[in-house]
Amino acid sequence: MMAQNCLIPNGPPKLDTVNVPPS
Repeated sequence: MMAQNCLIPNGPPKLDTVNVPPS
């Protein structure tokens, strides 16, 4: 589920979202 957060910017970058920078 944490890996899906990288694809879905549906929440704050508090997980291991390295592919999606906090922009």
